[in-house]
Amino acid sequence: MSRVCVCVCVCVCVQVELTADYAPNKLLELLSSSTSLPLEAALAICEEKGLVPEQVRLCVCVLVRAPARLHRRACARTGSTSHM
Repeated sequence: MSRVCVCVCVCVCVQVELTADYAPNKLLELLSSSTSLPLEAALAICEEKGLVPEQVRLCVCVLVRAPARLHRRACARTGSTSHM
């Protein structure tokens, strides 16, 4: 992973944590709109803070993103360029 990606992940995790602490009513909106959100880290933050609706939203995101991620991995292994 590049240094830029690591920095983005850290910044997004800090944003999730601060939003959960200071504006929990805005957290669902943040979770729904972010495309660079490291889901596992955000889920851990929400679990730690007892934010159940946010945990459910993140689980839905994982389920939605998983097929696309699996497809990309399969294409990378076979050299295929087809898209979902």
